[in-house]
Amino acid sequence: MLVTRQDIVAGIDIPIDGLQKKMYPALKKAWNINNDLDYQCYSRCYRNKIKDGFIAEIYTGVDEYKELFLDDTLIAHSFFGVGDVKIGLLNTTTVHLVFFVNLEKIKGGRLDEQVRLDVHQILNQYPFGFIPTKQVTGVEKSLAEYAGSRRDHRLQFADMHPYHVFRFEMDISYKPFKSNC
Repeated sequence: MLVTRQDIVAGIDIPIDGLQKKMYPALKKAWNINNDLDYQCYSRCYRNKIKDGFIAEIYTGVDEYKELFLDDTLIAHSFFGVGDVKIGLLNTTTVHLVFFVNLEKIKGGRLDEQVRLDVHQILNQYPFGFIPTKQVTGVEKSLAEYAGSRRDHRLQFADMHPYHVFRFEMDISYKPFKSNC
């Protein structure tokens, strides 16, 4: 399911929305996912504080949030996160795109490199201003900003077959406001 933001006005959410809407159907095709419920592609998440650290959460509306972590009922899910923003005529930041995938259901084996290559090709095909700079694998590195997501050992098996966790880091410069011209 493509889970986009409904309240996009300006800023980083515009290029994220563009990439997300192109990436979702392209990955479904590359990974032979026919049911929209098998791949949940989330927009920008929030880094929310909890007692044990920080967690990645998506805003669901009416002051409600949903934590994003491994969901073994899905073939794949992904979300975007945003780093600190340098302000200027064009704002610049690093955006990370995190994936949790079931390799067995996507490729029929431990073909983790092929799955990452599928994503990399799509990022290069639909750049929307994003420049991929780094590929990271494993729970610890992929969820570096969200240490609370590993609490209670819920993700201890998130990168053992058939599951794989990885992320792409991308730099982007974008207009902070919508242009009226």
